[in-house]
Amino acid sequence: MYRFSHVGIVVENMEEAVGFYTGVLGCQVHKQHRDENIQFTLLKADNQEIELLKFPHDVKERKEGVISHIAFAVEDIEKEISRLKESGVKLATDQPREVLGGMKIFFFNGPSGEAIEFVQYHQ
Repeated sequence: MYRFSHVGIVVENMEEAVGFYTGVLGCQVHKQHRDENIQFTLLKADNQEIELLKFPHDVKERKEGVISHIAFAVEDIEKEISRLKESGVKLATDQPREVLGGMKIFFFNGPSGEAIEFVQYHQ
């Protein structure tokens, strides 16, 4: 069983969303990032995280609803990708992507098309 990492929520207005989650729900801003492809804020909610995602230029990253993906923390992302391949899971890419100076992420889909992310945190 994997340890649950976070849920990603697509937001229309990042400042308003951060204000709501921090001011109303008591979450704390953990990390923020912005580039030409994405803006995201990681919020601490006790021992879990919520990832707020905003895509530029009204890009629709979701089919329906506002939940972008669910994420699970893994110890060895390359090993887990190999296991997914052996299990016949269709993958969009073969390699994880490095973000935030060493964290590795990898996306794939569940049987109903739901987006799932594996996260290997800095070691």
